[in-house]
Amino acid sequence: MGFVSVQWMSPIYTQLFMEYLHLLILSYLAILFGQTAADKCFDWKGNHSYITAYFSQTPLKGISGWLFVVLLLSEAITFLCAAVGALLTLKNLWLGEATGALQMLPAMALAGAWFSLLSIFLGQRIAKDYAAASATTAYLTFLLLASCVFVMPATGG
Repeated sequence: MGFVSVQWMSPIYTQLFMEYLHLLILSYLAILFGQTAADKCFDWKGNHSYITAYFSQTPLKGISGWLFVVLLLSEAITFLCAAVGALLTLKNLWLGEATGALQMLPAMALAGAWFSLLSIFLGQRIAKDYAAASATTAYLTFLLLASCVFVMPATGG
């Protein structure tokens, strides 16, 4: 018996449902982190000056520029893992050709997403921006549920 009982579904439909759910989660992560990484790249100066001002009154003021780069790299890697994972999941759904990367890329995307969002959350708390930190909690809640979906067995009983 898995985390959630889906006995009303046959095992083949349960497997298919889980694969589509994985595809939706990976697509969401790819959109979320792809857009934010692209925004940081295309508006480097604006984002960098915002982060510098944001942390100007915190202990992180001297390293905020480096932390900005680390966050950008984390978001870009998360985007790549999620996007390629979504494409491989789609390929598996269409052609039935599962690969080892199909299991590794979602795990890497989730790990990158956790790192990025917890880093953002920590930065917001340090900067005493409690409203933004509470908004980030919605993303963290989604990520927690998504992580549970990826560890659930895809069997129907």
